[in-house]
Amino acid sequence: MENVFDALLGELTSEEGARALASDLGTDPTRTATAARSALATLFAALSRNAEEPSGSHALLAALDEDHRGSGRDDPGGIRPAEEAGEAILGHVLGGRRQALERAIGQDVGLDPAIVGRLLAILAPLVMSALGRAQREHRLGAQELSYELERGRQRAETSMGARFGPLGGIVDGDAGGRIDPATGNRGKTLLKRLLGR
Repeated sequence: MENVFDALLGELTSEEGARALASDLGTDPTRTATAARSALATLFAALSRNAEEPSGSHALLAALDEDHRGSGRDDPGGIRPAEEAGEAILGHVLGGRRQALERAIGQDVGLDPAIVGRLLAILAPLVMSALGRAQREHRLGAQELSYELERGRQRAETSMGARFGPLGGIVDGDAGGRIDPATGNRGKTLLKRLLGR
């Protein structure tokens, strides 16, 4: 099974994927591809942290089963995810660390943090959809999902090298987001409406 992180990274940083994202964000494709790598690594690191405890992995599994069937299109050049859904996901996953992460990524790649925020909101539904597809196709349980996310985090670290350190440090801070059952339930209606297609 190809790791979900690697699969998404290949799509988003391809010439077609980077051009489509750049068009959405009003940036150049090269810088956008670099930012997408950092944003994707951040999302996987945060999700992996959320799934470290059984309650977190079970809550994420339930959210994927309910809201992220993985039925969306795979081609990033044709995807225009609803940013409202991305905002909801980021609130659950990143919590109080979002602004710090946006600033860190922005400084690293030379983009305005507001643009990085939009990029994160675009990518979050894609990540959740891809995880939902992998969960369905490979029948991943909570433990397997946690392992897959940890693999993704490790691949993110390898992909970014030393540049991952500051981002990982922010994600691992005490104010990071957690997906708990109550939070997951509060977001289900919105996420199902926007992503459960």
